[in-house]
Amino acid sequence: MDGRAMLRTWGEVVESAGELWETLPGGADPMVAAPTNAEDALMGRLQSMNSTLLRNSRGREWPGEGPADERLLTISGNLIRAAELVQRYRSDVTLTRAPVQADLEAAKARLMHTLYIGAHGVHVALGQDLRALQDGRLAGRATFPLTPVRAARDRLASFEAIAGSYVSRTYPAALRDEHRSTPEPNRVSNALATWEIQTHRTLATSISGANLMAITQTHAWVLMAAQRLLHAAAEAGAIDKDQFKGRLSPALEAAQASWGNVATTWGNLTPLSAQRIDPNLVGATHETRAALLELVHDRTGPASVTTIATRADLVDIAQTLQQTISASVDLAHGLLAATGDTTLSIGARAALTMSTELDSHRPQNSADPIEAAVDANDVVGNRQISLPDPIRGALKQQGQRVVDTSTSAARAAAILDRAGEAPQTSQERMNGRSHERRAPSRALVPNQRGCER
Repeated sequence: MDGRAMLRTWGEVVESAGELWETLPGGADPMVAAPTNAEDALMGRLQSMNSTLLRNSRGREWPGEGPADERLLTISGNLIRAAELVQRYRSDVTLTRAPVQADLEAAKARLMHTLYIGAHGVHVALGQDLRALQDGRLAGRATFPLTPVRAARDRLASFEAIAGSYVSRTYPAALRDEHRSTPEPNRVSNALATWEIQTHRTLATSISGANLMAITQTHAWVLMAAQRLLHAAAEAGAIDKDQFKGRLSPALEAAQASWGNVATTWGNLTPLSAQRIDPNLVGATHETRAALLELVHDRTGPASVTTIATRADLVDIAQTLQQTISASVDLAHGLLAATGDTTLSIGARAALTMSTELDSHRPQNSADPIEAAVDANDVVGNRQISLPDPIRGALKQQGQRVVDTSTSAARAAAILDRAGEAPQTSQERMNGRSHERRAPSRALVPNQRGCER
């Protein structure tokens, strides 16, 4: 985590949260009018603290000008979008209705929880930066002054404590009566189809470390959600439970792990400043995650098997996921091919770190160390450099593992062809009697002799 980048962006998150709080039904701008209740007063205090922090940081050597934190920018953008939606529909809201009031309290709890977690993340990042600066001084290196870093860290700790006082009283209890819309029957299938099409378009037109990171992260997450949904289908009898546990589940677990390993590698190799993901891929990814979360997540944790069964037709979901698991083989080959793209670049510092790791596993009598291929000047400025051949080779090995595990998972997913049918007995699996059951009876087949003219 980069504390400087996070601090530069944190103010936007708090301002966006304040705007959303103001647009919620019954809310007022605590920075303009006198707060009418303790909740508005607390939000007003947080916004005042944020304004002071921004004012004291502006124009200083530290944190100075530089890139923003993309994750916090995404959170800020989501809060702004939520405020726009609330503003558009709030005229239809009647606060006297108990369900509306309960949903409002849940929204406030989630919003304050976002600020609490965000402040904690920035606080931790600033603490790491402070320790790094102190170590630099001890080593005699030129560093930034410690005072502004320490002050910002302490102010974030205070912000976190105040937001936490609200969270401790409301979260997760306030989510108990949160409104949930009934999931649309075709949302998951449409989202997955759109995402798969977009990944192929991105791989065909815009290969980059950031896009490969996003694709592999998302597909690993899709396989995790598929594991949960198919577990629910197996428990509910929609698919063969023994076949799922003995064959499909282990194959999915191995595939998810291999996709996750590649995602971690690309995440490490791509600095935050270079993590500019194809906007169309971002949109498809968000819809895919939202569609699946609607089924597998329940307020603050995983949904139970019973809950999942009430939200989705598990037979349809199983058949949809079979298509996704099968399509992942083609996507895995696309990923492997993309690894060979000569335009790929990575951060120099990450390249040095991975090169050192690769060197540690080579025989001691090997030729020149891999890390020697990374220029020291590039490392100092953390410039983007062409993907070194040894690192490309390691990525290709990981990519081949993705192909192998995805192929195994697709084969194991063949059991989903029979979703909704009664489970086969062991004897039927050996002699193929289940196919005989689906064949027309002899009484229905005309008695034909010779060639049919």
